[in-house]
Amino acid sequence: MEAIDRTFSILESFLENNEELSISELAKSTGLSPSVIHRIVTSLAKKGYLTQKDKRGKYSLGLKFLSFSYFIQKNTAISNVALPFMLELSKLTNESVTLGIPDNRELVVVERVEVDHDLRVGGGVGKRASLYNTAVGKLFLSQMSYAEKQSIFSDPSTVKSTQYSIVDLSQMEKELERFKIEGCTFDREEMAIGIWSVAAPIYGIKGNIEAGVAVIVPTVRINNEKEVSLSSLIKACAAKISRKLGFRGF
Repeated sequence: MEAIDRTFSILESFLENNEELSISELAKSTGLSPSVIHRIVTSLAKKGYLTQKDKRGKYSLGLKFLSFSYFIQKNTAISNVALPFMLELSKLTNESVTLGIPDNRELVVVERVEVDHDLRVGGGVGKRASLYNTAVGKLFLSQMSYAEKQSIFSDPSTVKSTQYSIVDLSQMEKELERFKIEGCTFDREEMAIGIWSVAAPIYGIKGNIEAGVAVIVPTVRINNEKEVSLSSLIKACAAKISRKLGFRGF
């Protein structure tokens, strides 16, 4: 019980302080020794409950918590704002629509609108995926520095999920250049065979990409005409959400 109490004491420090905290700051907040803090936060970070931007940097709460409760993401501003537009788009296209945000080097699905098709695709709220082989994930890659992208693509864990996955940085750079021109990103069976998706960025008030919204479709229901139509619709949907969040760049 003592170990559990210590763990919750550390986690609650983030809620009370509402900021990133260092080992020494956590020690001051909880009254625990730095060595105890270090051991616990290291374990929490490995499991995704805490995140650390730099190896010796401060810690903050990780998005792993979203996997445990649908109500956590329901109370986030982006999800609440995005959901009506996602429902509208799903009804218009009769396809699944998802909302994703980044967690370090992964994408986390925080909202999903399902359709009543016999053939459905994708995972539910809390599902995690790599940035490089998902349409929404590529949106966040586009914001990274070359060094950050290089770190991802040189990592041994960056491997092909399918024969179409892009694990070469130079090839991905070309993909991201297309995003600058077209305003959307694609997953053409890169995460899983038989699944196609197109995503568009949701911008926050400061102009950063805060989230991405995507339409996910089985490849058997995709053709050139539908690809063009869905690309246009997803960009319009993302723009509406962005404007609702206060972005005025359109």
